[in-house]
Amino acid sequence: MTDKITQLKKNVLEAIRSKNVSMRPKWHFLLRAMLLVTGIIITFLSAVFLISLAVFALRSNGVWFAPMFGPRGVGLFLFAVPWIVVIASFVFIGVMELLVTHFAFAYRRPLLYSLLLIVAVVLLGSAAVARTSFHGKLSERARTDRLPLAGPLYERFGNQRPKSVFKGVIVSATKNEMILKDSTDDEHVIIWTTKTHVAPEWLPEVGEQVVVFGEGAPDGSTINAFGIHPIPEGAPPFPRPRGSFSPPNARHAPLP
Repeated sequence: MTDKITQLKKNVLEAIRSKNVSMRPKWHFLLRAMLLVTGIIITFLSAVFLISLAVFALRSNGVWFAPMFGPRGVGLFLFAVPWIVVIASFVFIGVMELLVTHFAFAYRRPLLYSLLLIVAVVLLGSAAVARTSFHGKLSERARTDRLPLAGPLYERFGNQRPKSVFKGVIVSATKNEMILKDSTDDEHVIIWTTKTHVAPEWLPEVGEQVVVFGEGAPDGSTINAFGIHPIPEGAPPFPRPRGSFSPPNARHAPLP
């Protein structure tokens, strides 16, 4: 190692003597560092915004709870994930990694270490933002056409739901069925059986907010539920269905 450092010093001195090295002013390096830091901050905030937006979209449309209901729920979850947003966020993470490697503290370490650290910091930041009302307020502004630039993002990803997912308030309930009122004041008759996946010892209560996964009539008036999950307090408000979507062949899929 000592021989390599000595040889490097000799090469630098020879380059200086031969005038192949040009002196650069101090402001040049300061400006370069400022541009790198600005780029890192912009890419970090962009990645955090996009990932937290994806989480907000999945929580607000209720699909966030779908993996709890077995392979069928996992399939619905994977179909509903806004993959364009997720891929775009990882592009920003990649750009941020390239910018960070220009600094000595990251350059001297393996690429995998700095990448894992960046991903961890971005995920922590996204989780923190997702727990706030940030996206909820922007979504509401987008719904009322008061968000010119980011409005299409929320209209495309934050304000839509699968047609096999229903979220609302229980207005009446019996042993095997209940009536659910959603955010548009539409009522749905939810039919559930012993095959319906629910939390242990859970019973529907009037006034309780729940998310229901199931299929039934094309107009959604009667739903055969394969999964029901209570909505925890603090969950994002359920979006009004401006652009609903449904997985292929899910509308009349048979119950398990």
